[in-house]
Amino acid sequence: MEKYGWNDKSYDIEKLFKQLPVVKDHRTPEEIYQAIAPKVKTKKNHSWFFPTVAFLGTVSVAFLIVASLFHFSSGSIEEKSSVENVKRDVAMKALSAPEVPNVFSETDQR
Repeated sequence: MEKYGWNDKSYDIEKLFKQLPVVKDHRTPEEIYQAIAPKVKTKKNHSWFFPTVAFLGTVSVAFLIVASLFHFSSGSIEEKSSVENVKRDVAMKALSAPEVPNVFSETDQR
């Protein structure tokens, strides 16, 4: 079989189309549509499903991250306050003088 190029003059498309048989349909377009309509399956639109699942997954991950950060920060505040309380107690004990007799007391007799 020969290969014909589109620019080849021996391959005339119009001539080949004229050789095709003529197709005639005496039905109206409405009758054709009524015959075809029951066979055409309409596809249900489920375009909301995957975006909704992705959104719920994103919200749940964000909730877990925020909850863990909040728990971490509240725990660190409690730890910081307890550490500060211990430091304050140690400082107060260091600053409080032990009981030393008052040398300048008038009642003290030497």
